[in-house]
Amino acid sequence: MVLSGTANKRLVAALSNGGIRAVGISGEDGGLLQAFVADGAPLGHVGERIEVASSILRDLLARRWVPVVSPLARDADDPASGLNVNGDDASAAIAVALRADELLFVADVPGVIVGNLIRPVLGEDEARTLVDQGLAHGGMSAKLTAGFAALAGGVARVRIGDVASLTDAGRGTLLGAHAEVL
Repeated sequence: MVLSGTANKRLVAALSNGGIRAVGISGEDGGLLQAFVADGAPLGHVGERIEVASSILRDLLARRWVPVVSPLARDADDPASGLNVNGDDASAAIAVALRADELLFVADVPGVIVGNLIRPVLGEDEARTLVDQGLAHGGMSAKLTAGFAALAGGVARVRIGDVASLTDAGRGTLLGAHAEVL
């Protein structure tokens, strides 16, 4: 309820106050997101392997609305049940389904930081090493994993950055083995 209620509505209000036509929806609305129950999920009813019914999003985008999607899904095996899904995984799945030109993960840091420096470009092998060595963990590990999944799914460009990255395409860390910094 916090994701679909409080958090989603605050994001929609902030975007609206900035002059952006935003609408908040849950991944459960209209069957937008479906997922499968994760094996051994320690935090309750958690889903993985997210599938996206993108027509709702396409309709909103065609009408110039910015959808703000809370990361909840219907259980693909039991549609009467809902699942929590990782927001980064949901974002990647949505970007792939929409054939997005770019996916930006907004974080509380200006990019992937290695040795106190922001990496402008980060390849998949190096990202795996950072995760394996514990240098990228928690939320950053999830963003890296989801980001490379999005690239593998056909998203052309994936970045990780702070909120200033929304208006500066050269800010943050660009993911990809042969990524070009713009």
